Formats: sequence, C-alpha cells, structure tokens
Amino acid sequence: MEVQNEGSTAVYYSWQRLAVPHSFPDARTHTHTQHFYFNTSTGVILPGDSKRVEFIFKSEVPGIRTEVWRLNTHPVLLGGASIQVTLRGVALYQDKTADQRHALE
Repeated sequence: MEVQNEGSTAVYYSWQRLAVPHSFPDARTHTHTQHFYFNTSTGVILPGDSKRVEFIFKSEVPGIRTEVWRLNTHPVLLGGASIQVTLRGVALYQDKTADQRHALE
C-alpha cells in the first residue's frame, strides 16, 4: 500500500489495531494472535513524499484471518473520517505426509 502526502503540511501518523467484531462471539476459540506483520512505527510523511507499507501474512494453522488497523494522523485528514485498512489472509492445510501414505498403498 502506498500513502502519498499531496498537501503542503507534514503528516504525522501512527497505527492502531482495532477489534474485529465476530458474528458468533460465543464460538470463538482462538486468541488475538497477530497474523499480519508490517512496520507499525510512528512516522511522518513530508509534503510531496509518499510512504510504502508492505504487509506480510503468516499463520501456523489453516483458516481465514482478518485484522483491521486504523491509520491515525495529525493533522486529522478526510474531515476526521477514520482511515481503516482491513487485512484478510487465507492459510491452507499442507498435507506433509501424502507421499508417505501413497507409498503404503
């Protein structure tokens, strides 16, 4: 993702992870494990500059994962609207013993 400062004022920013609402809160079995990794350090984007943010997804167990992050800025942008980034990733099950099973058949 690339963020550009097209204005004439430096923009200071920070990242904040938001809670994801669940459709079935009683069925939740996992904890709030982080699955998306990126540079969450605070920073500044000077007028005319841009900042590139690269996201990495990693999960030890199969499933669909979602995280929502808010980009807080000073001065406030978009009339104070919340700037949110929704990250979604899919981790598949890797069958590591398929070759061994086929050899037994």
